[in-house]
Amino acid sequence: MRKKAFISLVFIILAGVCLGGCSNPSQSLLTQAKNMEQISTDSVLFYLQQIKQPRRLSPNERADYCLLFYRALLWKTGNPDDSLLHASIDAYSQTRQAPKWIEARMEQTASYLYKGQADSALLYTHRMEEEKLLRNDTLKARFYSIRRSAYSQQKQYNAAGRMADSALLFARRIKDTLSIYNAAASRLYLLERTNAAKETIIAGYQGLTDELKNSGKHGFLCFNVTTELINYLLRQGEYGNILQFDEQLTRYRYRDAVPYLFLLRGDIHMALHHVDSAKHYYTRASESTSPYIAAEANARLFRLINAEENPQQAYYLKQKENSIKANIFTHIEGELQSKKFNELKLQNQLYQLNIEQQKKEMWLMGVAIILLLLGMVALFFYQHEKKKRLVSEQKLREEQIEEEARRLQQENLLLQKESRLREAIFRRITFFRKLPSLRNETTDGHPNNRKIEVTEAEWNEVKSAVNDGFDNFAVRLHEAYPLLTEKEICFCCLVKIKVNMQDLSDVYCISKAAITKRKYRIKTEKMNITDDNISLDMLLQSF
Repeated sequence: MRKKAFISLVFIILAGVCLGGCSNPSQSLLTQAKNMEQISTDSVLFYLQQIKQPRRLSPNERADYCLLFYRALLWKTGNPDDSLLHASIDAYSQTRQAPKWIEARMEQTASYLYKGQADSALLYTHRMEEEKLLRNDTLKARFYSIRRSAYSQQKQYNAAGRMADSALLFARRIKDTLSIYNAAASRLYLLERTNAAKETIIAGYQGLTDELKNSGKHGFLCFNVTTELINYLLRQGEYGNILQFDEQLTRYRYRDAVPYLFLLRGDIHMALHHVDSAKHYYTRASESTSPYIAAEANARLFRLINAEENPQQAYYLKQKENSIKANIFTHIEGELQSKKFNELKLQNQLYQLNIEQQKKEMWLMGVAIILLLLGMVALFFYQHEKKKRLVSEQKLREEQIEEEARRLQQENLLLQKESRLREAIFRRITFFRKLPSLRNETTDGHPNNRKIEVTEAEWNEVKSAVNDGFDNFAVRLHEAYPLLTEKEICFCCLVKIKVNMQDLSDVYCISKAAITKRKYRIKTEKMNITDDNISLDMLLQSF
């Protein structure tokens, strides 16, 4: 049994190793793509494009592959590939992954917005609502955001505003800061498009700023909200409180936003006709390391100085603008080179991944071969040992059969010898001729009340003959059971030589039932044997 268990274990390990060695490298590439989803769209596309046989993926992995590929292409090109989206929806439906299936359905709804098909988006969201697919607040927040965008595309700003309010409600329920920011900012934008009261919109911006203070990203978000508020005031020509909000903007600024802050301040002072202050902030913004902000600030500064008819300074600013533009082109070229470098880096990582996979497959294949050889060797020795064991068992059985035959033959010889010896002894005793059962005579013709008289000398002859024929039977019986009387020992001697019930009844002049009771009494009272399965005859025959 141990050898069978060992062989089974070897083959189980072998099967596991083979399965592991044949693992699909596409799974590793898909995992890498998932890990890069929040980091780099180019990296996601690179890893997904290396999966040459997506059909070798499991149904769940194939669904994830299609949805991830759809998102990456959308983020990269802005053009959704509906075939990938439909494939992911069908795969999620077949594998019964309800959350993923609903997520893909939501992406399909949003894809109509990307193509400018607001009617289809509204129809599809209405269908999802009827199917009761909105099972949590996160889905509901996304659902109402999509409907808000669809109504905005149709320029139904009042309906879009109601959707924005619903999206904001569910975003606050799930306590997602970015969702709250996007929903509230969209709502304020719609209020402006519906010509809501300025006080309402300003209060909305300030309330959103207060709400975002508790967020870990409140600096970045509050800066954006305050920036939108200032731009709104600039569009409305409300210059009275702009500087106040500009000071508030300073508190929320972060390092990357400083150049944009200078540019915005230049616009504020320009709107207030503070030309010197506007020049100052435009100049600070033009010194930004961001070429885009620097170019924009320099252009505005150029227009401002040119408007003051200072051709010399305007010339130098124009030269600086040209230099910045050249730097922008250089920066773009540098980004292209960096992109190529990153692609080569990813390609190298892929090569390393393939090499590691090949090493793993070779190692697993080597282990599988070793285990296979071990299994074959173990099977060979097991079969060899099994054959030896069968031969040994067969030989042992034959020896046992021969030994049993010899033993039975010897027992028969001994019984025959013993029987002849007893008969020779018994023939010399006159008492035994009185017992028909010992002479193999039938007693059917004798009456049941026939009496057999036995003298004292004949009882002594019986004991002596039984002792001679059965290895001092009477003596041993007396030693083993001292409670037995001489008459009971003589009775046991008659039972030993197989005197039948009729002869015993005739000898003792009692009924056969009384003989049976006497046997039971001797066994239980004198020999202390209470087992009902053992009779006195059986006991004396084996004694």
